Amino acid sequence: MNTNKTVKQFDIYWANLDGYKGGIKTRPVIIISNNIINESATSVLVATATTNTSRVYPTDLVLNIGGKRGKINFNTVFQVDKSKLDNKIQRLSPTDRLRAKSKLKKVFDLD
Repeated sequence: MNTNKTVKQFDIYWANLDGYKGGIKTRPVIIISNNIINESATSVLVATATTNTSRVYPTDLVLNIGGKRGKINFNTVFQVDKSKLDNKIQRLSPTDRLRAKSKLKKVFDLD
């Protein structure tokens, strides 16, 4: 991906995480950094997503990701270079964006 391409907060992408998170290869991530950072920086803050919903924690957001039931794990926030982002999967709906903001407030104790 071209690092000059604009990514938006709450977009979900496939990301090549080889070398991140214990050698996990490609998996979905959600962009959580704000759009001011996303427009100017070469890296973004992300949280990982998974289809494993056997355990759901208060900071997880359960939703459909690319047509499959999954969850965003907001307590796994880390920085990733934009060049590691591959295809965009989807953008969160306005309702899910509000739910995501609520989960992030819990993670960072912003209430």
